[in-house]
This record gives sequence, structure tokens and C-alpha cells, in this order.
Amino acid sequence: MLKFNIKLNVIFFTGMVLAMLAYEDFGHKKLIEYLDFSHTFYIAGYLVSHNLTDNLYLNPSNPDFTGDSGFHYYVHKLLPNLSKQMNTFFFYTPVTALIFAPLSFLPLWQALFFWQSLSLLALNFSIKKITQLYQLESWNLVYRNILFFPVVITVLTGQVNICLGMLPLSLSYYCLKQKAYFKAGLWLGCTLLKPQYLPIALLVSGSYLLTKKPQVIFGMVLAVISMIIMVCRLIGQKVFATWLVSFKVFDSIFTVNNLAYSRKLISSFIGCFLVTVPDYMRENVRQVIYFLALLLSLSCLYYCCKLLKDNPNNFPYIYILGIFILPVISPHLLYYDLAVFTLASAIIYSLKNEVLNFKKLILPIWVLINLDAIIIMLVDKAQVIPALIVQIGLLFSYLYTLYRIRQKLLIVAK
Repeated sequence: MLKFNIKLNVIFFTGMVLAMLAYEDFGHKKLIEYLDFSHTFYIAGYLVSHNLTDNLYLNPSNPDFTGDSGFHYYVHKLLPNLSKQMNTFFFYTPVTALIFAPLSFLPLWQALFFWQSLSLLALNFSIKKITQLYQLESWNLVYRNILFFPVVITVLTGQVNICLGMLPLSLSYYCLKQKAYFKAGLWLGCTLLKPQYLPIALLVSGSYLLTKKPQVIFGMVLAVISMIIMVCRLIGQKVFATWLVSFKVFDSIFTVNNLAYSRKLISSFIGCFLVTVPDYMRENVRQVIYFLALLLSLSCLYYCCKLLKDNPNNFPYIYILGIFILPVISPHLLYYDLAVFTLASAIIYSLKNEVLNFKKLILPIWVLINLDAIIIMLVDKAQVIPALIVQIGLLFSYLYTLYRIRQKLLIVAK
């Protein structure tokens, strides 16, 4: 009876969310132009569907973000209610733009509502694929995660991290549990569509490669090559080359002042720290902190390899460590990207063992990240110190998780 009530509550609550989203999208057509879906993904899809791909990416020769790009022009042409002072850019892969091309033929509010609904379905499916491996009900987790603020913001603003990031990670986890290593690699390669989650995929595939299971990395490489070929054939080599070059511009996106991005949304330790550094020191500090992040990543890879070598069934802990270390080593995470912690919660909840206690680990993180949302709403947009404090808390969460895994698994294995 309890399971039925939880299931009924989830269905009812999800229905209410969809109703509110429909009201927001249809009743506030001017306001939805300010959502990331509208001025980023919808416009990118429009440029692809109308053969205007030369305007898709920022010209690297214009690194000061003055707003003179072709993308900026079409944003304000198609979204007339958007403030003229608002500069937006597209940095995702050309494949991502291809995915949104069909939606660009719909009115904006319909395309947004479709993507929001798809994100909710993908969230439910991602959690269910993990919990069903352990014969557990997923409704309780879905109910909690719908109340997780990064998930709320992801769905509300039409972000891609659920459909193009968390879903491939979840499917790769499912395939690894079934020992379908090559298929798992294919799904891990799809995280290129959400590059912020790519470090998790690299950690998983690298761990299997170094423990003599190269099928995972082979699948991942094939997926990436397939996407490159698709882009070159459907859009053109020039667009792909421009996207690669634009990465050097993307690295400075949070340190310029005239962007649509608010610094208080930064949710990575590196990003928060670099913003506080004076301009004349930033480049030198960036190189040092990136090197330290690389060392931390390699140490995590070392322990993940030990976990797999000791017991191949330890692979869930690689996903957990990869998610927990992500805000520490990745410089380009924004607040809604923390929605990936819902996958960590699903894995820890499903394992149900004494190594990582769900209530003692996930619930404090859930509270910490939700408090960050309150801080974002209250503090000045240029203030990143509160967010940096939250990132320090997540860093300690990663170190505690690593300690528990080493204490309970690696030492016992000896």
C-alpha cells in the first residue's frame, strides 16, 4: 500500500509540474525567451534547419564577446522581446544543434514544453534503469529528485543535462551491469553531447582500459567518431573545425562581464576560485589549478583501477566517485549541472550496503545543494564566495566518499 501511495503521489506531482510548465510556456510567451532553451538550443536548431550553420559558433578572433557574432544576430531577430544587452552563445557540439533542428519548426512554447516533458520522462527512465537492476522501486527516488533544485531548474529552463548527459550515463551503467562492455562504451561516448559530464565517462572507460577491458574505450571512440562523421556529412567540416577552435574561447566564458551567464551560477571549485583571482594573475593561476585538478583526477583513476582489479562488481563506485569529483575538477559546471547527483543517489540507494550510507551521505549533499539555490536567489549576481563555500563542502564529500570506499573495500580486499 505504501508503494502504491508513493507511485500515486509521483504521478500526481509530475502531472502538476507538467500543468505548471504548460501554463508558464503558453501564458508567458515573452518571458520564456529568456530561458536557456530559447536563446541557445532553439536558435541553434533553427540555424541548422535553415542552413545557416556558419553563424552557429563564436568567431575565435572575437574573444571579447562583444555580441557581434552571427548567432547573437539571429537570437535577437527571432526573440524580439529579449533584452538587446543580453549576449548569448552556443558552445555545445554540432550534433546537439542537429538534435534541436526538428524542434525549431514548432512554435517556441510548444518546443519548450515538449523538451521539458521529455526531460521528466528521461529522469524517470534514468533512475528506473538503475534501480531495476537491483529489483527496487524507483518511485521514491523520482519523488525526491523532482524536489531537487538542480533538477527543477534543468526542467524549467529546458537544459540538456538530463536527456543528453544523465540518460547516456544511466544506460552505460545498465550495460556494464549486464557485462555489455562495448555497448556501455557507445553510451559513454554520447556524453560528448553534454561535455560537462565527459570526465565521468573518461574515468569509467579509462578504468576499464587500464584493467584490460578495452571494449569500453573502443565503444566510446566509435561513438565519438560516428558523431564527427555525421557532422561533417550533414553540416560540414568547417563547422566542426570552428567548434573545436571555439573551445579556447569557452575556457574564459565565466571571466568576462557582458554575458548572459551569472557568475553566481558557477558550481565548480575551479570556476569559483578563478573568478575571484585578479585578471593579471588569472592565466598563471589557471595553469596551476588545472594541473592540480589533473593530479587529483589521476589519483581518482588509480583508486578506480584498484577497485575494478580487486572485484569487477565494484564498478558502481567508479560512477559515484566520478560524480562526486566532477564539481572539483571540472571548471565549467553551472548549478543545474549538479542534477547528475541524482544518479549517484540512485546508485547508492540501490547498493544498500554499509560502505556508503544513503541517509548519511546523500541527504546532507541534497540539503547543501538546495541551500546553494537559496544563496543564488539572495546574493548579488557577481558574488561567488557563498558558492565557493558550497564547493568546499562538496570537496569534503568526495574525500569522505573516497575514504569510506578505501576503508571498506580496498583494505578488506587485502
